[in-house]
Amino acid sequence: MLKNFLRGFHLIELMIVVSIICLLTAISFPIYTEYLVKERRYEAAQLLSKAAITAEHYHFEHNGYQGMTLADLHVPTYAVKNNYKFILAIISDNDYQLTAKPMNAQAEKDRECSSLMINANGEKSVSGSANVEACW
Repeated sequence: MLKNFLRGFHLIELMIVVSIICLLTAISFPIYTEYLVKERRYEAAQLLSKAAITAEHYHFEHNGYQGMTLADLHVPTYAVKNNYKFILAIISDNDYQLTAKPMNAQAEKDRECSSLMINANGEKSVSGSANVEACW
């Protein structure tokens, strides 16, 4: 009785497994990167929406937007893991514009939407070429 057992893997089997892993990684990495860009944008949009609600409370209490700061809105200057810079512009006593400007890699990868903006009337806009519904 002669038993001839081969133990272990052949080199070709290992190469096939490694090539499959590389292929799956090459396919999934761009999808994951796009997901991260959208997730950060939606987080910035959520912060803007919450800040707009807080701005209305400020307007009610102070009878105008003059003197309002990001600190009053409970919004940090840099948020979403430092991927967005928030800018508050007081246009008049009854109008403001709050902007979330992408920074670093977010700015490079999210050119379609670019900056997200909301004003005192609740009107949302973007500085990129995409439509508002796609970005907000």
